Amino acid sequence: MESFNCSLCKYVVSYVDAVIQTNKSKAAIESAMKMACIVLPQSLSQPCFKFIASYGSILVEYISKYDTSFNVCIAAKICSNDTQETLSCM
Repeated sequence: MESFNCSLCKYVVSYVDAVIQTNKSKAAIESAMKMACIVLPQSLSQPCFKFIASYGSILVEYISKYDTSFNVCIAAKICSNDTQETLSCM
């Protein structure tokens, strides 16, 4: 079973990619990460903000390097390779 942080990572990175498109500046990525948490239900927004506080700087770096949310989250060591099959349901 996929971890909560892995699911949250893929959600945040996918949201960021959809919002920023080709503007991969640090400011655009950070702003989109905050918005990703704001649009979640309140029960998930606080864990999302804590997740960004912990992993945000590494995600900013990897979002500009990798092509998919899953690859970003693996590179950041938030997801492991054995969760690949769960990607199809996202």
